[in-house]
Amino acid sequence: MELKEAILNRRSIRKFQDRDVSQTQVEELLKLASWAPSANNYQMWFFYAVHSKEVKEKISSAIEKKLQEILSWPEVEPLKERLAGLKRYAQYTREAPWLIVFCLEETRSSFEELLIKKGLDRERLERWRPHAGLQSVSAAIQNFLLAAHAEGLGTVWMVGPLFAVEEMESILGVPSGRRIVALVPLGYPAESPAPKLRKAPEDTWKFIL
Repeated sequence: MELKEAILNRRSIRKFQDRDVSQTQVEELLKLASWAPSANNYQMWFFYAVHSKEVKEKISSAIEKKLQEILSWPEVEPLKERLAGLKRYAQYTREAPWLIVFCLEETRSSFEELLIKKGLDRERLERWRPHAGLQSVSAAIQNFLLAAHAEGLGTVWMVGPLFAVEEMESILGVPSGRRIVALVPLGYPAESPAPKLRKAPEDTWKFIL
């Protein structure tokens, strides 16, 4: 599949066939993810590839339990009906053969350390170095999504269920200095979503010649 075709035809898949994906296939996709660019080439990412039904069930249950807690908050009442739909994240996690958990390895460059010593506050530091690690992991995720699509596999990039991130990190044994930033269910697609509209060019880019 040509790269342009993969970019234009990739869709977020939320329904998966009852068909497994081999560990060899997943390993190849993770290798391609790890060839993404990263700030200072620090490659500040770590991937958990979860195939265990038991572990996926624990993560799904954690999402459901945390959501129920959130829905019990009095402040949530005006949004309760809409937020109840977030339960679908547990379903995707349960049904996909694999769940890829993308993590950020929290790393500071020597330049960032210098800026901190210089006394730059957090806001200015983030303006000067806007979430370099998170951008790097995001590039790895996009590599993974496109590579999976090129192999006939489906994915959906999820940050919505991270309201249960502490529970997920406990389940996976994520160490200090590493944090989950996204979940990506992976499997053979059982749907073919239509493309979603893109914003008009004049709203998203500008040439300065």
